[in-house]
Amino acid sequence: MFDTTGQISIVQLAFFSVAIWPAFYCLIKHGKHGLLGWIFICLFCTIRIVGAGIIIGDESGDKPLSEGGLILSAVAIAPLVISVGGIAHESYNSLKDHRSILFGSIPHVLVHLGCMGAIALLVIGYTKFETASSTANDMKTGLDIIRVGGVILLVVWVGIAVITMVSLLYPRKLYGERQLIRGVVVGLIALLIRILYTLLGSLINSTSFNPKTGGTVAEKIVLDVLPEIVLVFALIAAGIASRNLKYERRPPIS
Repeated sequence: MFDTTGQISIVQLAFFSVAIWPAFYCLIKHGKHGLLGWIFICLFCTIRIVGAGIIIGDESGDKPLSEGGLILSAVAIAPLVISVGGIAHESYNSLKDHRSILFGSIPHVLVHLGCMGAIALLVIGYTKFETASSTANDMKTGLDIIRVGGVILLVVWVGIAVITMVSLLYPRKLYGERQLIRGVVVGLIALLIRILYTLLGSLINSTSFNPKTGGTVAEKIVLDVLPEIVLVFALIAAGIASRNLKYERRPPIS
């Protein structure tokens, strides 16, 4: 019999095993401008599949949950933030003449640096928190590190959201870019819920938000799994709708 974590992992495995294929299709179709965004969507799906598979395997064999599966599940949110930033950046391409710095490479690089730092902190924090031999002091230190990682992700989200909102002030010439930014807006809303869940999990000492004990299936579905599914679905739908964007960018043949 699977517990809450196992049941959640089954849902994740089922969805992301399917989602990775249209995500890979978008990676191929979007070309160099969308490379980093779609690579990280594929990476996120892969992490979710591997992490869920490890947890399901442990539970079906009546083994204690391995630290690797739990840590993979915990830190996957950071690549998801990078993917949203990358796809948002792809939708800014025709706006660079308006605000070259705001819509150029510098914010894109900062998003990646912030997320990479958050990944490192989350891995360290969850390693200290999830290890079976962790002392009370180790767990406290781990939670403090997780909080810092969560705050960094929230700051990065604010940066992406501000640039996205500013970008909406300018008309996009290309149909594909308009489709992408719609997906990004939906994704940002879902991503905020997911980041706040991670951050609250390290701040609130309750059964529902505790990173180790989790909560009920319904709570985790609404606050953890559903936002990720909505986000990935919105981005993939926008990616498929804008699959010809690289051809739209080509200058007309005279």
